[in-house]
Amino acid sequence: MIGFTVSGLFQGTLSANEHLFGNPISEIRVQGNRKTRSDLVIVWSELKIGQILSRDILNLARQNILDIELFKQVSVEAESDDGRVIVNIILEEKYFTLVLPTLRRNTDGDVKVGLRLKAHNLIGANQTLSAVVEKTDLSTGDTSRRYRISYELPQYTNPYEYHFSVGQSTTHTEDAGFFNVVYEDFFSVSIKRDWYTSFTSEPLTLTTSAFYQDIDLREPYPPALNELEAGRFNRLGLKLEYDAVHHEKYRRYGRYYSLTYQQGLESLGSDYRSNIIEFDVRHYYR
Repeated sequence: MIGFTVSGLFQGTLSANEHLFGNPISEIRVQGNRKTRSDLVIVWSELKIGQILSRDILNLARQNILDIELFKQVSVEAESDDGRVIVNIILEEKYFTLVLPTLRRNTDGDVKVGLRLKAHNLIGANQTLSAVVEKTDLSTGDTSRRYRISYELPQYTNPYEYHFSVGQSTTHTEDAGFFNVVYEDFFSVSIKRDWYTSFTSEPLTLTTSAFYQDIDLREPYPPALNELEAGRFNRLGLKLEYDAVHHEKYRRYGRYYSLTYQQGLESLGSDYRSNIIEFDVRHYYR
């Protein structure tokens, strides 16, 4: 019932301003955002000054902003001011900090118990701070404790999107009667661009990335742990994805596909040659 009411109000607003359709947009205003930067909201909406106003582009702008997942409510309305077409984007932001207890068990019988913290949109630029504290009881009787913190900052300059991520993790493991500490530092940078095609409803996204990882086992460590590979891992990556998943207030729907290839080369400064191939498929139903 709530969804029907909101939809009805939104459509009613558009109907009342249909006489503006076919005219160029003169100004875009953002309202209701306490933290999120207005210039980024306009980028996410894909609205532009001079664009010809229509019902379709207003509906698309609303869905584009909802898909960022920072807002509970979004409405996009058009009004006239001395013959100028003004588009108002009205937002209701979500709470941005979430603390979650976790409990997982895999097919090997390992049990993981932990706590995860996620803080979104720290300075209004859709960045994410993540922290994990986790203890694992291994099926062998050994134990492991992991601490991990990471920070991701996306920046947008149409048609490109830049992501920077840096983090560190510490894992304490008691294995085969020995106690060992593994330290990991990582840094990544990626550039994304959308490619619009005639055979997909949503654009294909091509991402190029560079990833640096440094794993330190703090020698000496026992031969029982020799399967752990210490050293530096530098990788270049390509990712092709099709994201047709749309978000609403309490649900999501659509399809997602991605193919990722990462190559590590000694010529890039990596201690080992390696490659990673991943294929991801997700379907969400209403």
